[in-house]
Amino acid sequence: MDSGIFGTNDRTLPSSDTDPMKSRKRVASRIMHRELGLGSPGRERSNNRLVSQELLPSSNADTIINYDERCYSGQFSEDGNFFFSCAQDFRVRMYDTSNPYSWRLYKTVVYPYGSWTITDATLSPDNKYLAYSSIRHIVCLASTDPDTDAEPYLLDLTDTVGSGGSRTRGRHGRGEFGVSSC
Repeated sequence: MDSGIFGTNDRTLPSSDTDPMKSRKRVASRIMHRELGLGSPGRERSNNRLVSQELLPSSNADTIINYDERCYSGQFSEDGNFFFSCAQDFRVRMYDTSNPYSWRLYKTVVYPYGSWTITDATLSPDNKYLAYSSIRHIVCLASTDPDTDAEPYLLDLTDTVGSGGSRTRGRHGRGEFGVSSC
């Protein structure tokens, strides 16, 4: 990860003649001087520039995935070996990211009744299922297993029973609403 491929720069990497602790102390000292307002305005600008150079990557990011439609959501699994992304074409693409240099698309699922885009998606704690939705009243639950070709399970939230036995209806009593977050 410190090779520069993922955006680190030479100033943050320890070289043979610099101690990483000295580099950290230098950054901390510059931030402290900035917060205390010590030094001239020219010195302050210089410190700000040096701090930003040391903390921001200077290399160009690599494009790993490119879509024709806008991508609105994405998430890595807890262990980092799985990534999914949700795009405006109502497709959720699942990638094997166990090798960070070579992502492999292994499964795509579709949201069948989408409106505008897929608004959100989230993984189950065991990474076996993915829940995703659009600006509609249906949440889809799909298996993340590449060998499972089953259609996603659809959970319709329009006509559910609320607490006290009352029926839950959408905005203006029509039974239609959008799920913004899973």
